[in-house]
Amino acid sequence: THDELLVSIRIPSHEGWLMSYKKLRRRDSIDFPVLSIATALHLDKAGVCKNARIVLGAVASCPQRALQAEKLLKGETPNAELIETSAIAAAVETGKPVLAIEGDSAFGFSGMEIETICRYNLPVCVVVFNNSGIYRGMDTNPTGGSDAATTVFVKDARYDKMIEAFGGVGVSVTSPDELTSAVNEAMDSGRPTLINAVIDSSAGTESGRIGNLNPKSVIVAKKE
Repeated sequence: THDELLVSIRIPSHEGWLMSYKKLRRRDSIDFPVLSIATALHLDKAGVCKNARIVLGAVASCPQRALQAEKLLKGETPNAELIETSAIAAAVETGKPVLAIEGDSAFGFSGMEIETICRYNLPVCVVVFNNSGIYRGMDTNPTGGSDAATTVFVKDARYDKMIEAFGGVGVSVTSPDELTSAVNEAMDSGRPTLINAVIDSSAGTESGRIGNLNPKSVIVAKKE
């Protein structure tokens, strides 16, 4: 209230608690995580987990408790196998299928995660928008040489074949209707699926360059 003054803060003892915070970032220059996890385990003297708190960040509009993963740890002695099982439980906490949408450039960072998805038969559908390039699939070599531009990928690459190699479902689509049908089928089936969505090679802009979206003054517009 208006007539009170905070003079001290007392934090309860955390004896016996082990705490950790990890975050995954695309690159060091980007500070915000694409995934974060805060973990706190309360172990007794015998190493048995008496209590656990696992919170996932950057997966929803607010941090999410992984209650099923916490339940698996309580009353058990943590080991590599139990921790891996708990991690999978955290990944499928809601029991609902996951839809991951990315470009073919971003897929270069996370492509092999499809092996993990298939290994644990997770209900994840990955849609890769494929324009055959990092920014666009029609860039030319600025040196004038015969080699392809460094921002251009193999044309007509079939990323859907990668997940098939691990036992998942691969689909290649070229129209909005085909994409809608493939996504609906994947979400209903709950099977690991990768949809290779082919789009125009000229579609796409360099990430981070959003200055062109800023409003221009009348004076600048007249000069142009």
